[in-house]
Amino acid sequence: MTFACLLTIVITMALVRTLGNAASGQLEAQLVVPLIGFSTISSISTIVTLTAFLSVFMVLSRQCRDNEMVIWLSSGKKLTSFIPVIWKFSWPLIIATMITSLIATPWARNQADELRQQSLSERNLTEIAPGTFSEFSGGKKIIFIEQTDKESSDLGLVFISVNEDEDETIVMGSRGKLVFDSNQLPWIHLEFGSRTDIKSFSNSTSKIRSTKFENYKMKIDTTPKSTTYKERVRSTSTWNLFKRQSSSDLGELSFRIGTVLLCLFLPFLSIPLANLNTNQGRLLHIFGAILMFIAFNNLLGIIQALIARQQMNLYFGLFCLPLSILIITLCLFYVKMYLQGNLMKMLFKKIRIT
Repeated sequence: MTFACLLTIVITMALVRTLGNAASGQLEAQLVVPLIGFSTISSISTIVTLTAFLSVFMVLSRQCRDNEMVIWLSSGKKLTSFIPVIWKFSWPLIIATMITSLIATPWARNQADELRQQSLSERNLTEIAPGTFSEFSGGKKIIFIEQTDKESSDLGLVFISVNEDEDETIVMGSRGKLVFDSNQLPWIHLEFGSRTDIKSFSNSTSKIRSTKFENYKMKIDTTPKSTTYKERVRSTSTWNLFKRQSSSDLGELSFRIGTVLLCLFLPFLSIPLANLNTNQGRLLHIFGAILMFIAFNNLLGIIQALIARQQMNLYFGLFCLPLSILIITLCLFYVKMYLQGNLMKMLFKKIRIT
C-alpha cells in the first residue's frame, strides 16, 4: 500500500512536469508517455527505500499506540527481537534497490536523454526554412538552403558558413541533400560546389584557399547546448563509472551505492524510533519520519557534491552516513532498552518507599 501511494505520487509529478514541457513546446507530444515511464523507473530506488523505512515504522508505531508493544515486552521479549523479522522483510527490498539504483536508473536516464536529444535535433532541423539563414552549434555554423521539398530530402542550392576561433570556412553546393547516418545524426551531402578556407593570423593578415569538389559531406551539430557533463554522468552505467573513476563519476557512484545502504540501515532505525513519542498524533509521527528520510537523502546529495569537487574521499563518503545511522540506531536502542528501564525501576522504588 505504501509503495503504491508513493508510486502514484511520483507518476503524477512526472506527468505534470512532462505535460508542462509538452504544452510549452519544449517536448514532442509523442514523447510524453515514454518520458513518464523512464522518469518513474529512475525514481524506483528512492521509492523502495522510503517504502522499506515507512512500512516498518508505521507497523511498529501502530503496535506501540495500541499497546501491543507492551504485551510483547512484558512477555520477556526485547526490541532487538524485531531485528531478524525486519531483516526477512527488508532483504528483498534491498536487492530491488540495488538492481534499480545500479542498473535500471542509469539506463532509464540514458534512454530519456537520448529521446530529448533526438527530439531537439529533429526540432532544430525543422527550423531550416527556404531562403533563411539557420544557426547551429551556438551560432558557429550558419546554413542557407534555396528550397525544401517536404516529400524528399533535396535542399537545392546550399550555402554553409563555419566559424572556428578566428578562422572561417565557406562551403557552397549547387545541390544538397539531407541524410542520416547509422546513429540517426543529420548530415548534408553537397554536390558540385566549392570550399573556401579563410585563415587569419595575429598580424591582421589572412590566407585564403579555395577548392572545388563533386561530393562533400558535412555534419549538422544539433546536440543540445544545455546537455552538461553532470547530466551525462547521471546517465552513465555503473560499470563505466567504475572504469573511468573521475571525480564526478565517483560522486555519482557514491550516491547510487549510498541509496542501497540507506535501504539497508533505515528499517532497523525505525525499531527504536517508532517507540519514541508514541503519544503524538499518527500523522505527525509519520511526517517526522518522512522529514528524517528527506534529510538523509539530501545528505547523500551533499556527499556526492563534495566527492565530485574532490573535497571528500570516496570511501569516507560512502560509509560516513550509514555509520552515522548505525550509531544513532544503537544509541536509541540503548536509551529505550536500558536508560528508560532503569529510570522506571528507580521511580517504582521511590513510590514503594513513600
